Amino acid sequence: MTRTCLMLAAALLTACLGAQKKRDTVDNDEVDDFKCNGRQASYVVVGGFVAHELGIEIKCDPTMAVLVKWTASEGGEREESEHIIGRASFDEVWQDFEDAGWRNLSDCLNPNATDSDEVYSFTVADTDSSTTMVCQGKSKNLPFPFDRLVNTLDGAAGEFQ
Repeated sequence: MTRTCLMLAAALLTACLGAQKKRDTVDNDEVDDFKCNGRQASYVVVGGFVAHELGIEIKCDPTMAVLVKWTASEGGEREESEHIIGRASFDEVWQDFEDAGWRNLSDCLNPNATDSDEVYSFTVADTDSSTTMVCQGKSKNLPFPFDRLVNTLDGAAGEFQ
């Protein structure tokens, strides 16, 4: 009985150490592969459903990535939350901006927009380039790729509800 218990304990210890080693390797690989390059992306929407002003931003430095979300009332009262996100998650969000061709975008022309629709302001930058653009319309009626940029940041922020 004692020998069986010792073998079971040894097997359990080996399994636990193996799982820990695997997790550490993933974390170390992520650190080694991560290049911040001054990347940041955000949007601010004014006149939306959730708040008078709502903003979501991702940004990084060489050691970590952060998501910042805020709302502001018409009176200027601001509530903000900041969350550290995984570098792999940051890279996934950033890839959506790359796929949307952010470097080639400018203000959108949205034929479906009305004067009463919310206004989205986007800022995207890295160490080589930066752009600011504006698009007016309801979130579900924004033209491609602006809808994708909003959905990407909303999805990342949704993990912290």
